[in-house]
Amino acid sequence: MKSYRTIDMTSLLTVPSVIQWEEAGASLAIALGKYLELCNSLGTSSLGEGAHPDDLVKRIDFKLESMHSVMDQQLAQARSTLFKTRNEITSPVHRLPDEILVDIFTHVVYSPPNACDHDGVAEMGDHLHQIYRCVYALLGVCSRWQKVIKNRRTFWSIIPVLQAPQSVDFESWEIYEKYRQAMLISLERARGCFLDIAAVLVPGFSSECFDLLKGHLPRIRTINVIASGPDDINCVMDVILQGSSLPSSLSELSIYQTQVEHYRVPEERDAIYSPESPDLVRFNELLRSLAVLRINGAHIHWETLAFSHRLTKLRLQAINLGTDHAMVTRLRHTLASATGLRELEIVSVRSFRSSNSGIQTFFTGPFVPNNLESLVLDDLCINTLIHLLSLSYIPSRPHRLILHLTPNARFFNLTERTREFNEFISILQPVLSKRAVHTLCIHRGIELTAKLLASLIESVPKLHTLLLDQRVLTTEHCNALKRPETENEPHSSSYPSFKCLRFSQVTIEDIVAFRNMVASHSHSMEQLILGGHIQTLSLWGLEDYCTGDDRDTDREIISLFENIVPDFRLTGSEYVPLEYQHDVWQLW
Repeated sequence: MKSYRTIDMTSLLTVPSVIQWEEAGASLAIALGKYLELCNSLGTSSLGEGAHPDDLVKRIDFKLESMHSVMDQQLAQARSTLFKTRNEITSPVHRLPDEILVDIFTHVVYSPPNACDHDGVAEMGDHLHQIYRCVYALLGVCSRWQKVIKNRRTFWSIIPVLQAPQSVDFESWEIYEKYRQAMLISLERARGCFLDIAAVLVPGFSSECFDLLKGHLPRIRTINVIASGPDDINCVMDVILQGSSLPSSLSELSIYQTQVEHYRVPEERDAIYSPESPDLVRFNELLRSLAVLRINGAHIHWETLAFSHRLTKLRLQAINLGTDHAMVTRLRHTLASATGLRELEIVSVRSFRSSNSGIQTFFTGPFVPNNLESLVLDDLCINTLIHLLSLSYIPSRPHRLILHLTPNARFFNLTERTREFNEFISILQPVLSKRAVHTLCIHRGIELTAKLLASLIESVPKLHTLLLDQRVLTTEHCNALKRPETENEPHSSSYPSFKCLRFSQVTIEDIVAFRNMVASHSHSMEQLILGGHIQTLSLWGLEDYCTGDDRDTDREIISLFENIVPDFRLTGSEYVPLEYQHDVWQLW
């Protein structure tokens, strides 16, 4: 005997929307029934009443083409809508609370782009496009998801100002209008919450986009702008500075500008504001209110600046600071007022030395604040690096020093587009031996023999983390990184006890020597991250295995290290860590 599911209609009868739907359906059924009866009798009745056959045919054709076409379309749409509603309601996702959906959507929308790919960091423009592609993809899934996305202001708080060119032709007008509408929609749906402005500008962009922000200045929390020159930066900042009052909620400012030629000293025309500009005072006032400031390529009159205790993070990147002497003077003056600074990042900053002088320092005492917790020195020429290393040491309160060595470290930076090659390891060693380097990141392009690598590592005995990228690790290189042991001093303090080793895109020629090197640090090692090529011996000779290509082979590699390293991670052979992508301007 078949069992039929019974539907309890009593609970539904009390819902007004269901009652209205059922009543409308019942009325429609009655009307259609009556209409069907009249259709059946139309020919006989109308002709019997004297209707002309030609007139009747014309009337029927008209109704079939007009009313019946509309009815067919509406009934099909009603059926489709009911099926869609039914499927949404019966879906397990429908039973999830809005808060759970918001958490899931947040992870989808804001997760780091290409996190599992070898391109681990995205340019700001690409990241913005990804965020809004995700948002609009979620909007199109179902009405409930659409409602959740539209009603959560946090999904619209990033206001995109994307490459809005002047509307000189129809195509550029369409692009301009598309980006303008995206900006307006985000401003409308982010009503009441703090705003994060992300602008990627092309030369000749329309300033009208920024005029739209004037009514929202009190809600702006962060500004991140990419532009090609100081005039474009001016256009953005004018909107902020010319308001009746500065936005009190603004806490982060990130400015990316194409760098002034690295081979010459900056001139007044390179600056965002000249010393005589009336806007410079307002600009400095704005800087004093910030907690985070990132500057790439833009020239500022540093001697006129004064920060406040609010500033906790400062990133200076691709900036020309003149001679070594001028650089230290400007940094000392600029940072003297940043008493609350905790994180300082100096990346690709250039200073010059005269071609006939050696390395020398002109000052005594550090140029960094006493409360500094972390200092990043990345992609610096040797003359710049030596001065910053020598003059950033605070014996009474050491900070975490993160040092990146790129091919620029091999050169003295001279004026007039010239550089002078140097034996940078021998120059660095005496300076590094006086500093407690926490993290050392050696980029590709720096050729290091096993002997030079050992010499460099011995000069940083307190090293916590070592990163190597795109490097062939021979047996000799592995032995150079192996911690020496003697009978009297099994764990010598004169050689680093690595806690973290990170190798990306490396080629390991001797996996046994590599494992022995890792094992020599087992008493201190907390993490090992490995990705690249591992040479193995087979019946056909030496073969290169690319990590991540085969699950079974990966398991064999993992088994070699899981018992000697608490946290071992195997990455793809082409994975590029964030630490090696300093030139990528992100959606901070």
